[in-house]
Amino acid sequence: MLRLYRQLQHFINTSFRRKLILSVALVHAVLMSLFMFDLTWRQQQMLSQFQTEQAQVLSRSIATSAAGWLVSRDYYGLQEIIEAQQRYPELLFAMIIDKTDRVIAHTDDTKVGYFVRDLPSTPQERLLHQSAGLVDVAQPVFIGDNLIGWVRIGIGQEESSRALRAITFNGLLYTLIAILIGSLLAWRVANHLMDELRAIHSTANAVQRGNNTIRAKVIGNDEISQVARTFNAMLDSIVTTTNELTRSEERFNLAMLASRDGLWDWNLRTHQVYYSPRWKEMLGYQEHELVNELSTWETLIDSSDRELTMQYVTECLEGKRHGFRIEYKMCHKQQHWVHILAQGTLVHDETGAPYRMVGIHTDISDKKRQEETIWKQANYDSLTGLPNRKLLEDLLAQEIKQAHRGGLQLWLLFLDLDGFKLVNDTLGHHCGDQLLIQVAARLQQTLREDDIVARLGGDEFVAVLAGIEEASDLDRMANRILEMVGQRYRIHNDDIYISTSIGIANYPHDANNVEDLLKFADQSMYVAKREGKSRFAYFTQGLQLASKLRNEIAADLRQAINQNQFQLYFQPVVEMMSGRIVKAEALIRWFHPDKGVISPGAFIPIAEETGIICDIGVWVLQRAFASLQQWLQEGVVDHQFQLSINVSPYQLRHNNNRYDLWLKDFNRSGIAGHQIVLEITEGVMLRSEVAVNRRLLEYRDLGIQVAIDDFGTGYSSLSYLKEFDIEFLKIDQSFIRNLKPGSGEYSISEAIVVMAHKLGLRVIAEGIETEAQQRLLQQIQCDFGQGYFYSRPLPEAEFIDILGTARE
Repeated sequence: MLRLYRQLQHFINTSFRRKLILSVALVHAVLMSLFMFDLTWRQQQMLSQFQTEQAQVLSRSIATSAAGWLVSRDYYGLQEIIEAQQRYPELLFAMIIDKTDRVIAHTDDTKVGYFVRDLPSTPQERLLHQSAGLVDVAQPVFIGDNLIGWVRIGIGQEESSRALRAITFNGLLYTLIAILIGSLLAWRVANHLMDELRAIHSTANAVQRGNNTIRAKVIGNDEISQVARTFNAMLDSIVTTTNELTRSEERFNLAMLASRDGLWDWNLRTHQVYYSPRWKEMLGYQEHELVNELSTWETLIDSSDRELTMQYVTECLEGKRHGFRIEYKMCHKQQHWVHILAQGTLVHDETGAPYRMVGIHTDISDKKRQEETIWKQANYDSLTGLPNRKLLEDLLAQEIKQAHRGGLQLWLLFLDLDGFKLVNDTLGHHCGDQLLIQVAARLQQTLREDDIVARLGGDEFVAVLAGIEEASDLDRMANRILEMVGQRYRIHNDDIYISTSIGIANYPHDANNVEDLLKFADQSMYVAKREGKSRFAYFTQGLQLASKLRNEIAADLRQAINQNQFQLYFQPVVEMMSGRIVKAEALIRWFHPDKGVISPGAFIPIAEETGIICDIGVWVLQRAFASLQQWLQEGVVDHQFQLSINVSPYQLRHNNNRYDLWLKDFNRSGIAGHQIVLEITEGVMLRSEVAVNRRLLEYRDLGIQVAIDDFGTGYSSLSYLKEFDIEFLKIDQSFIRNLKPGSGEYSISEAIVVMAHKLGLRVIAEGIETEAQQRLLQQIQCDFGQGYFYSRPLPEAEFIDILGTARE
């Protein structure tokens, strides 16, 4: 039985159509059965009620008719009344009973004379019995108020029951017909629904097989049709989403290929780890050569980075971090390190619990190399490979901290090469560069391994020495440096000799910070140069005071122009053979309101360093033009008189046009070009700079003459003398000071004069202080002389007086 039930259940559950048909049939059967039950029950109730009422009406009628007959005891008449009732088809019996309960008339005459025992105890109409087959009614018979007997009627329900059964049968028939019709309709509807559902199912199967273009057929506008439309819309959405996802994955894959990043994915629940092919490739491995386990990643990380990396991962898992970003090194298959930027983040499920950790690996080895290159370029000298000023300051700051903690001394040696500029100017920058490289190498060889050697720029080097407590030990080290640097250099088949001047400052006695140590060592280096070069000098407090004064002068120079603290002095230049004053040199003097007279030798170098020399130069030119213009107007000098003006190299090299505005003043002044002589140093000419050459040619075109000042003190190149139409050479006073017959200075001075005259140039000797010097210069036919023998530099008014006296 159970097996049959399960088979039936399986039969029904495997088909929606069967379920629908059986459900409709069952519903129809239940409803029709309830309807037939209700109808039959109501018909039966109505029939019983009708028969009861019929029996009561008939019993009353008989009681009324039989009352008189009963009083007169006309039994035959009573019998006739009873027999007359037999025309009713469903009458089972009828009787009349006297008041003694004896039957005196009966439809069955055999029962006359019997006594009835179940009459009502009270004289009133009574329904004695009612069932599906009998309605038994007793009706009392009265004469006035006296009970004289009873009429009892029994009516059967055979015909009514037959009619009721017919109705029930017809109802059942109609029920079956309704069930059948309903089942047919359900079958039709089920087929319709199944067609639509089958269409949806077929479409779903096709989509599952990969056909995303097919759609379910929509029939009508019912709920299933709406489901089909929704299903089709869902398919459209899925296709769109799938296409977008595909495109997104393609873009992601392209992006990953372009970015060359490696992916890793760690399932925290299954502990499975996935490493993308690129993840393995950047470490030099093929896909199959690395096991997808967490230990693979961990063991490949450099041991110095492993602990921190795993700490970051643990903190992520413990909820202390949302993700991590860290750089570390991983071992390549070829046993070299790959710099990796690793990023990881947790993925949470719908409950918020982490179940995956995903991330990327980026190979930043090239970036690290670039950063290292950039760092090296920013911190090391590209020519010598030594630390530059920036790195030196950092290293020196660290050395100061260590010396402070250990209570030790620190020595800073500031080196500047002697004669390097001449090497550059004569042999070229390529030789100068090679020389710097060799000097750097010698310094590294000479100093100890822990000592710091740096190049500040140009020909300046710095050495930092720690662990030397005795000055005598430092003296020996400084002398070794002088000796090594001063040895011969062989560069491009040329033998080159240079020396170096060294300034020394000490921590903590001289200074306790980087800036002051460098500054004080620099100042002491200049002392070494002034004392003759190729030597070293220690910093002293006197140097510090001089430096302070130097800074004050630099700060006061700008105000000096605005507050007219400068004045022009003029020193006569005499024609040697005639003794006439034919020229003058304009010389600047600074009358400081607090410091008094400051010599040009004290402030001109500072002005050149700060750049204010260009403003001072413009001031000198303008004042010189104004003075010469006034002298010409007043007739103090003639138009053959020349005024010499010193021009700094910085004035010739500048790129600011406002420093050339003096040319407009010159053009407006009415002064002839040949009356102005600009004095420049020969070093400016040797460098052959474009800006300098352009300005010199411009001055030549204006007729302005040029004199080479301090001629003979450096390497000379005679080519520029003709290229720029040089008019005068000025013999430096260092030759004139020791000028004696037969001396080297005499020979050099004579050679300069002879050479100049051969080239069509004239010579001016400066620094003449004695008559003997004048006579010797006249002997070698020097053209002009200048010096204290003739006159010191004079204020303008005094100079005019001398001119007047000389003219008289």
